Amino acid sequence: MHSTSNHTRAGFTLVETVISLSIMSVILLGLSSALMIASRAVPSATETGQADLQMTDTLNQIRSDLRLASAISYRSAAAGHQIALELNNTGISGQPATLEYRYYNDTKIITRQTNEVSEQTLVEDISGFTVSVTQEDSMVKVMKLTIANPNTVQFIFEMHIALPNKPVYK
Repeated sequence: MHSTSNHTRAGFTLVETVISLSIMSVILLGLSSALMIASRAVPSATETGQADLQMTDTLNQIRSDLRLASAISYRSAAAGHQIALELNNTGISGQPATLEYRYYNDTKIITRQTNEVSEQTLVEDISGFTVSVTQEDSMVKVMKLTIANPNTVQFIFEMHIALPNKPVYK
């Protein structure tokens, strides 16, 4: 009496199912953590939009101040760049207002300082800053500013400022 059984295996055993589910959960956990890290590495549209708006506001302020200037001086050194302005608007004191914009190479910031207010940081994380001046005799006709900010959509901001008052270049 020999019984032969022809049982064919139609499914997975419980041990095989548990092992495969645990392997899949480890793989999915790794993929989800990689996705979370990647999503934090890319700046959001809100952050980038705010940086663009801050750059635009800063450039508009520089343009406005340059157009009010009666005298301009520009200095470039290893530490950074400086644009100094004497403004036509004398205010209450009767003295010409002075204003300075500075770009620091080490901290990568642009600041603004007047003779009445201490230095204020306008923009941070600047990767490049250049200024060129077009003169006619000793007067400034056009200034060109190029500012690179990697945290913005546009990245490079270039501004040509025609100066109708033709301030003196010192």
